[in-house]
Amino acid sequence: MSDHDFDSPLGDSSGLFDAELRDEIVNKIHVETVLNETDISVQLREQRIRAAGFIGGGLVAAVVVLGVGFFGIKSIRAYIDANTFIVRAEHYSFAVGDRYTYAVSQDGEFLLDSYLVVEEEIVRGEHSIFRVELIAPGAMDTYYWSVRKDGFYQFLSPDDAHPQVYIPFPMKSGKKWKALVYPSDRYSYAKQAVNTEFRAGKEMTLQLPYGEVVCIEITVQEPGEDEVRTLWIAEEAPIARLVVDPDDPSFVAELKSIDKVPK
Repeated sequence: MSDHDFDSPLGDSSGLFDAELRDEIVNKIHVETVLNETDISVQLREQRIRAAGFIGGGLVAAVVVLGVGFFGIKSIRAYIDANTFIVRAEHYSFAVGDRYTYAVSQDGEFLLDSYLVVEEEIVRGEHSIFRVELIAPGAMDTYYWSVRKDGFYQFLSPDDAHPQVYIPFPMKSGKKWKALVYPSDRYSYAKQAVNTEFRAGKEMTLQLPYGEVVCIEITVQEPGEDEVRTLWIAEEAPIARLVVDPDDPSFVAELKSIDKVPK
């Protein structure tokens, strides 16, 4: 048995842990540990910075892409609108004394001239409604036109809650809509509105007595009815062409001339 007391600390003479060596080892371990922790912290910080930079760069790139996409879409829409025939509210203005002349024909044979003449301006609230008289040999009728920001209205009476015809603005080919309308005087008198379907067909260039006119075909069909009424709208007039008799598509009234009152 060795005479060394295991309960007492190892002496400097043990040769296992020289005091200076021991201090040096302990200090080195501490220093290296601190350095390692510092290195790790620095590395983590650098990684976080790189990650933040990556994420930030990605967000910037995403914003740029979205921005380009957004403005690209706006540009595409602007291009399409610039190259698409669109009828807008600003294309129309009416004044008392304006006259629209139509050539009525059947099977391509001229029959007579008819006229739509603006006879009176009626103000209802913020809207102007123009009384338009249809004048033709053996026939007379009255309509009321109103151009508003949201569309063109043709009423049977200036006090009607619903129009006979409603064409929303801006109007372009391919549009479909429904509107409560009074199809005829009978419905207007009874205050019985009908939810009617409207369709805008393709734009087309028509050779009218007035000249070459770009139009959009509008069809009107009441629910449950086979009869389809057809008219063509143009920048020059809300009615550039009209099928007079739905049972005979060759029986038409076509714009012949426009006489506007000088402003």
